Amino acid sequence: LKQAASAVLEVLSGVAAAPGAPGNAIDPAQAAALTVAVQGMLVSIERMNSSRVGVGSGWLVIGASAAGGVYAVHRYGWQNLRWVTPHQLTEGLNRVREALSGAVSKLRAEVLERLLGVDGRLDDTMRRIEQMGEAVDGTRHQVQRMGEACGAMEQRLGRVEGNTQRTAEGVEIICKFLYTTLPRLEDGEPE
Repeated sequence: LKQAASAVLEVLSGVAAAPGAPGNAIDPAQAAALTVAVQGMLVSIERMNSSRVGVGSGWLVIGASAAGGVYAVHRYGWQNLRWVTPHQLTEGLNRVREALSGAVSKLRAEVLERLLGVDGRLDDTMRRIEQMGEAVDGTRHQVQRMGEACGAMEQRLGRVEGNTQRTAEGVEIICKFLYTTLPRLEDGEPE
């Protein structure tokens, strides 16, 4: 077990120093984290060894997974395994932040533009309402003047009707007078 542990640790140190594909080198912090993970697996292997329960299958599973992980990191590189370095994570978050900031500022400008358009339309509507109010006031004054003119005409017509009534009464009186005072044509009196 001690020999396996030292062999795995040697492979890990070789992985950290081995040149992989360009730009895929593992930094010492990543290698140290992988080393700690492998050491944890070795401790669990020792515990399984000491309990003697399923030693063969446990060794096989843990050894195969550790060897597969080390080989994958050595062969394909840390970045090709879709692991993200803290620097890459920071860059990605900065890009997301910039994209969101741009989208928010664009939406803010669009909302402000629409609000200004609504404000302008409200101003136009208020002007039109004021113009309509002035037109209604003008019409109200015209109707009032027409009412006054109708009242004056009614007074005049009242006087005319009164005069006509008196004239009619006068004509009737004259007709009665003439009828009573003038000799009748039937009697044969001269006209």
